[in-house]
Amino acid sequence: MKCLGSYSFIIFINDLPDVVKNLCVLFVDDTKVFGPVGNEEDRVSLHEALNNMLKWSNEWQLKFNTTKCKVMHYGRENRNHKYSVKTYESDYKLESITKEKDLGVIFTTALKFSRNVGMAANKANRVVGAIRRSFRYMDGQMFVQLYKSMVRVHLNMHK
Repeated sequence: MKCLGSYSFIIFINDLPDVVKNLCVLFVDDTKVFGPVGNEEDRVSLHEALNNMLKWSNEWQLKFNTTKCKVMHYGRENRNHKYSVKTYESDYKLESITKEKDLGVIFTTALKFSRNVGMAANKANRVVGAIRRSFRYMDGQMFVQLYKSMVRVHLNMHK
């Protein structure tokens, strides 16, 4: 595919959520399809949404990288159904994963964000250490100013 400008790309993919029929989230070149799967009818609906998305991509000649397509199951009573998408070459089985990093946030099947909090705290501590090593003399006011501009940014990001 040739390079499209960001606005052109948004216009180009604007009808994809209408084709999918499930909750579909688009961000730059990333697409996510969601849906509750409480029974067989829900599972079939989600599977159809995936196949509709692939049909759309073939029609518009905007190929999805099926090796990057994954499934994450949320909830304790989830049956962990297997999903696949039909490509011209084969029926590609989607990999089931238990964690995924998306826009800097790690999502797990348990939806616990303790790993994200730990990562933010570690990053903030590394920056505090770098500040301390970088200055021979630092009064309280100077430390507060550096802390607010360089450390707190990493902690506020993960509220």
